[in-house]
Parts: sequence; structure tokens; C-alpha cells
Amino acid sequence: MNPTLEDERIILANKVFYKIAEPERGDVVLISTSSGLLVKRIMGLSGEKIQIVNGYIFVNDILINDKFKNERVSLLLVDENEKPLRNWETDGLIYEYVTEKPITLKKGQIFVIGDNRGISWHGVTKKENIIGKIMFH
Repeated sequence: MNPTLEDERIILANKVFYKIAEPERGDVVLISTSSGLLVKRIMGLSGEKIQIVNGYIFVNDILINDKFKNERVSLLLVDENEKPLRNWETDGLIYEYVTEKPITLKKGQIFVIGDNRGISWHGVTKKENIIGKIMFH
């Protein structure tokens, strides 16, 4: 979740918040996954169509226009030995921008992603997997 949250920063998750309010786009939440706990930002809500095109996130065919909009969803390219590929001229890492088919979120589903979209896990999770809303103050 860099730059919003720095590594090893202590965070507080309000576990009661979503008992009295609905999740909203832009909320930062602590979610439970099969691989552990993750802090992610809600980008899509139940009933909405989500699509990633050339690294850009669209909700209901409208480009997300938040402060992280220029951070495109991408994958680091690696060779057969899992070694990152590098540009031969600049020695910079090579990324491929993600394009995914549109999906419509079902009732009880949300779409989440980290703010560092270039290297963040993203996907659909159930609203019930939200442990709490992250409180920054």
C-alpha cells in the first residue's frame, strides 16, 4: 500500500465500522485471504462492471480518476529462471501492462487493489472478508 502506508507502520482497523455503514470506493480495508491479511483499497462495489485495460482501471466503463490513476496495473516480466527481465539500453526492469476481460461484481463482492498498482495483488473478494476499515488518524 505504499505510498499510503509505509512498511512496518502500525495501523488500526475499525472492526465495527462496516456494521453500521457500507463499504465505499476509496476505503482502505484490512481483508482476510487464504494467504493471510492484506491491506487494500476498494475500487469496485457489488453490481459494478470492472475492467483493466492497458493497466488502467475502469468502473462501469469510466476510467478511475483518483490520485493513483497514473500508477498502472502491471506485471514484472521474468525469464524461465524467474529472473527479472531488463531493458538492454537502460537496465530498467521490464513490465507489461495488464488487460483483463470485464467482470460484473456479484452481490456481496468487492474489487480491491493496493495503491502501488504496478506491483500490487488485485482482485475480487467477498465483502464478508473485510475485517475492518483502516483508520489513518
